[in-house]
Amino acid sequence: MNTDDKNCKCESVKVAERIGSVKIESRLHECSNGASFLGRHEGLDLPVVVRFLPREIRADAARYKKITRELQRLGRIRNPHLAGILDRGEHDGYPYVVTEFVEGIPLSDRIEQQRLSEAEAFSLLLPVAEALAELWANGFVYRNLSPYVIQIQSSGSAKLDLTLLSCAHMDVKYKKYLTECLAPYWSPEERRGGPVDLSADMWSFGATLYEALTGKQVPEPSAQSASTRRTADPKALVASLHEGTRELVMKLLDPEPENRFMSGDAFLIALKSVQATITSPVRMIAPTPLYSDETQALPALRKPFDVGDVIGNARLIKRLAAGAFGVVYQARHLALDVDVAVKLLPVESGLRDPSMIEMFLREARTAARIRHKNVIGMYEAGEQDGQHYLIMEFAPGGTVAERLFTHGGKLPLDEALHVIESTARGLAAAQELNIVHRDIKPQNLMYDRDGEVKIADLGLAKRLLPKDSRGTVRSSLAADQITMQFEAGTIFGTPGYIAPEMAVEPQNVDTRADLYSLGVTAYQLLTGKLPFEGKSAMELMMKHVLEIPEEPRVLDAAIPEDVNAIVMKMMAKRPEQRYQSARDVLQDLEALQTAAAA
Repeated sequence: MNTDDKNCKCESVKVAERIGSVKIESRLHECSNGASFLGRHEGLDLPVVVRFLPREIRADAARYKKITRELQRLGRIRNPHLAGILDRGEHDGYPYVVTEFVEGIPLSDRIEQQRLSEAEAFSLLLPVAEALAELWANGFVYRNLSPYVIQIQSSGSAKLDLTLLSCAHMDVKYKKYLTECLAPYWSPEERRGGPVDLSADMWSFGATLYEALTGKQVPEPSAQSASTRRTADPKALVASLHEGTRELVMKLLDPEPENRFMSGDAFLIALKSVQATITSPVRMIAPTPLYSDETQALPALRKPFDVGDVIGNARLIKRLAAGAFGVVYQARHLALDVDVAVKLLPVESGLRDPSMIEMFLREARTAARIRHKNVIGMYEAGEQDGQHYLIMEFAPGGTVAERLFTHGGKLPLDEALHVIESTARGLAAAQELNIVHRDIKPQNLMYDRDGEVKIADLGLAKRLLPKDSRGTVRSSLAADQITMQFEAGTIFGTPGYIAPEMAVEPQNVDTRADLYSLGVTAYQLLTGKLPFEGKSAMELMMKHVLEIPEEPRVLDAAIPEDVNAIVMKMMAKRPEQRYQSARDVLQDLEALQTAAAA
């Protein structure tokens, strides 16, 4: 073995070793561009991949600086269909990156079993296209897209594994290694070794879609026509394909980049337009989960952290707020070079009531599973010298409750609808994972610097058991549940926003409870009042159970009838009479916008 090979294989990394917050479990693979290990992030309690780069990268200062900047930018991208970067650092001279482990079955395995219907192919690949478009908007080209890096998760949705993107292609040996498996998915310009842009990813997407629809790889070009050929017509293999599908595939696989779509927006619009013409039912094959939750020991104590201290990967800059569930600081993430928020659980609270620690960590583990622009993202969770902490996305715009205060108690119609729609989108992402927030209210909705609304404070969140679990401990662990112990008489949530079933049977709530709380929030945003008032928490909750509120239009006749109807449907007393999902709410909101624009 030569020295270079040894450097790439990271032989100093051992199973059961801890790299930062990650405990290494096994080696995944190695190549000339480094080695990857499977591990478990002990703070977030998630499986992760630790990707080590060769030591010699450090010797090339310009290259290493470019890689570092690229990773910092990648760490800021939070797309639910793209594996995220959680950390980066250096171990024994090896630069490394910690990314989400994408658990599932590769799309390539699914295609090998049976080619996909048009409906299934578009359902799986449209979210991947949206992830690519977000990468393009941030200046990245994926370059490694193929059915091998698209994983079908247990939810049935697809997720794109993360490569080091253009950095990986700086290494000639690594590109030679990739050629063996990825050449059928590389654009003509990539094969020629020329410059590439987002249109190269479009070609790879077209090759992946072609294979999904036909069960066959795009035919290899002949030596004479490699740069000028057009690909084989997919309808020659599957005569039942819609003409729109055929035209889309052929455009994506055009050998000339300028003949493909000129922008990510045009690419997505075309995909959605073709998908809208397809009505076949969708079938998904779900993989079996590989991991189970594990308990964690509580460590020892130290003096309180304050401004200037470093905890985890963040330096505390400014104290923002304090409450029963912790102290919040603005901080700077040292590895990703981005502003973050750090929440510290008061040490005495954890000592007095250990369940506070579980609730505190639940916020991190829940947020880490919901990767969506309308949910506060989680970077890290852990314990340092007895202090439990969370490092999360920073939302400097304050809460919706604060905005209500500065606007005299209610919001203009357009802004109120923006808050309702954004919250519904975040809840839809949570509902896909069977997660109930259980405390939706203006105080838990935050604005980022661009005015986007994000759901925060997931400490009361609960993940529901799957319908086929039979309630066993083993099945709960196998499904990677976020669990909570209920004590007799314990009710979770805020009385002014609580769903009737949460006040009566808190152990039996489902995701529709969040829609009720969103309805109450919408009521307040539009009217400046809560639907019910009471002298005690119990009186207030019983009004939610028993009384019908005045309709918003009774309090403000300027509220449109359609908006009034949406709010009242969300606030129906019986869950089966409400919207059945956040996506149903979004559908009505979108119809409202379409009608207003007509």
